[in-house]
Amino acid sequence: MLPVLYFTKIAHGFKVNERIKLIAMKFFKNVECLSIGKLLDNSSDFVDKHLRRIQNTLYGLFGISLLIVGRRLRLVKQFRLLHEIPDIYIAKQISLRGRVRDVSSSGILHVEHIPVIQLPLLHVSKKQAGDAPLPTIPVKLIGTQISESQHQEAIAVLKQLIDQNVWFKMFYREPAVSSERKEVLKCLHCLVSKQNLPFAPCINYKLLKLGLAQVKPLPADLIHSRLTSRLHKAQKSAVYWRRGIWKS
Repeated sequence: MLPVLYFTKIAHGFKVNERIKLIAMKFFKNVECLSIGKLLDNSSDFVDKHLRRIQNTLYGLFGISLLIVGRRLRLVKQFRLLHEIPDIYIAKQISLRGRVRDVSSSGILHVEHIPVIQLPLLHVSKKQAGDAPLPTIPVKLIGTQISESQHQEAIAVLKQLIDQNVWFKMFYREPAVSSERKEVLKCLHCLVSKQNLPFAPCINYKLLKLGLAQVKPLPADLIHSRLTSRLHKAQKSAVYWRRGIWKS
């Protein structure tokens, strides 16, 4: 009988321990639920009280991240000189936007670059730094050679672009002679158009179609490109309709 009583006491002890464990687990679960509930209530109260500050902080962080990304991609950079334009931009034939400030007698457009993202405060500070105008980028119409007999008419067409925004698609840099300064300037040879659209009319093709210019040979890496065929197609149109230099 003694062994039986001994084992029954042990079994009863195990049952008591299990009950205690279950009660303890339920108690701690209730405590955890209460603490989590209080934490959520406190956090929601804090958010409600400081909602505007939190929103302003998030907007500030978002703006700073945009500025950092824009600076790395040079979206806020204003190229004031030709050598500031990265070579990879020209290699990828990227289009930039600018405002034509002047047109030389040799047909070179002097363009003030407009960055993708404009910062008004920075732009105003540059303007107030001095009364002298900002440096411009010399842009030459790629694949066009203005005819001497139609020189005045061609310059008149180009001067219509003064103080207007244009898009110039970059192809390569090459020195060009400036008749006013009597020196060799490094120019950017581009397709110039008023709109950045796939089928927007280009000033290059316009001069060729009006017979005010002839097709100028392109570098070897561009001879077999689509640009060459489009230039010759525009010139053939002037020849067919006998416009400008092709009248006779």
